[in-house]
Amino acid sequence: MAPALREAVDLGAIEQFLYREAMLLDEKRWPEWLALYSEDCFYWVPSVVGQKDPVNTISLYAEDRMRLEMRVIRITHPHAYSQDFPTRMSHVVANVMLDPENGKGFDGGLAPKADLVVRSSVHILEFRKEEQRLFGGAVRHWLRRAGGDFSIVLKRIDLVNCDAPMEVVQLFL
Repeated sequence: MAPALREAVDLGAIEQFLYREAMLLDEKRWPEWLALYSEDCFYWVPSVVGQKDPVNTISLYAEDRMRLEMRVIRITHPHAYSQDFPTRMSHVVANVMLDPENGKGFDGGLAPKADLVVRSSVHILEFRKEEQRLFGGAVRHWLRRAGGDFSIVLKRIDLVNCDAPMEVVQLFL
């Protein structure tokens, strides 16, 4: 990111954008959540620490816009078996800052056309069928300015426990 653009960024507005994304996930407001993503977006959760790309190693998530929409259709279907006992989640977003490396080495070779890269920490509590799971890690959002707001071009979540044995994650992190 150019130094002039870096100085012009309103970090408070970026924080509010990330908090809104977390709220929409917690409240399962899927159409509004999807609206935060660009048409050319990619959502990626690596399965190993330091994963270089989503192609040569299996990922927990590696989804383009169409796959995100398909997942929403599946989990909101009235007969979605995986949600017979609805999953509940709580996201805590913290340590929001402009990424000092500007996403270098973390874009998985996808080279998204973004205006800025933001780094944050996330803690997620998932409750389903009397079981609780905790996820935590570093998140990078590649953001593009969209009118007076932002649009997510690429989201990468590097979970601390990405390589631990775990059941399938039903909802988005």
